[in-house]
Amino acid sequence: MKMNFLISGVFWGAMLVLLGISMIIKTVFKIDIPILRLIFALIIIYWGVKLLFGTSMKKSDENNVIFDNARITQVEDGGEYNVIFGKSVIDLSDIELADKNSEVEINII
Repeated sequence: MKMNFLISGVFWGAMLVLLGISMIIKTVFKIDIPILRLIFALIIIYWGVKLLFGTSMKKSDENNVIFDNARITQVEDGGEYNVIFGKSVIDLSDIELADKNSEVEINII
């Protein structure tokens, strides 16, 4: 059996969901209901479900790439391109370098 399962989002998501459900069951079957523990349990369940099913945080447009992969081929002179926690290939071969200086700003995080 591969050990990759122990570091996958499915394993830890299931663990967080089970931990949260057990905290709710323990809290609900008692008379004294601590609100903070219930809120903490709901947060843990939310994190677990989010890890299991995931939500797409990928947001990209023609000049910005966030949590995604992209290939940018339409590069404008004087344009600004941002890559945030992603990967991009920016093709600068179409920029005309006649007798003027061309400037393109590329920001990578």
